[in-house]
Amino acid sequence: MERVRRTNPSTEEKELTKIFLKTLDQFYYENMVARTPNNFADMMTMGKRLDEGVREGRLVKESIPSDSSEEKG
Repeated sequence: MERVRRTNPSTEEKELTKIFLKTLDQFYYENMVARTPNNFADMMTMGKRLDEGVREGRLVKESIPSDSSEEKG
């Protein structure tokens, strides 16, 4: 039963994962969606690895201006 639960996440976990992805800035969203984590725990682990990569200089997190901060002229 546990194996089935790990390979087929519950509807609640799928919704939690979807909501969490919507809160991420573009850098994390693009990197996580491209790798499609299996569950929320995998997503959190992936986020920690992305943070480590940025801190170590192995990944570059470019600042992406939002529409509200851009000057209109």
